[in-house]
Amino acid sequence: MSAAPKQHPTGTDYATSGRTIQEAMVELARLYPDKAQRPDHILWEGHQVKTADLIQVPNRGHVELEFLSPASAVIHGVDMSTDGWFQLLDGKHVNLLRTWNDPRYESIVTYPYFSKTGTLHVWNVCRVVYPGGKTVEEKWTGNSAFRVERLSNQVSIYSCSHAESRPPDFEAFIFKLTIRPDK
Repeated sequence: MSAAPKQHPTGTDYATSGRTIQEAMVELARLYPDKAQRPDHILWEGHQVKTADLIQVPNRGHVELEFLSPASAVIHGVDMSTDGWFQLLDGKHVNLLRTWNDPRYESIVTYPYFSKTGTLHVWNVCRVVYPGGKTVEEKWTGNSAFRVERLSNQVSIYSCSHAESRPPDFEAFIFKLTIRPDK
């Protein structure tokens, strides 16, 4: 006996809708104009799918990204933002941090952070090469989205699809995010 499919406030599993994830998210925003009432995900083949993740974190700590997927023809990365800062190796502070899954670099990276409100936003990004050779960094478009597996309050695994994947491929890019509070 299989488990009953997960339910969603809209009652819709968008996998068979003919829409992209972006189109489904736009519909969700139209159905729930009040952000406070809007679900933060859609259903896709019975799984919760997001285009961005808001996570609660201690005000100070370190974020550790571990790329679990090898680099591929589509270049994938992770964006994180906060109302405070992330500290780069040179000591510079930025409030938007983009880290690419690049085989020239380590597969695990760690950055100190500070968040005024104790929140971080996380989403995936990819480089798409369009006909004619134009390269664009895409996020929140097409089928750019992810599933989140919470291993604990501090550790999550993100299984991501890139913008141009038809249908979405949530095995295309996988990373682990670990939050390490300062002591």
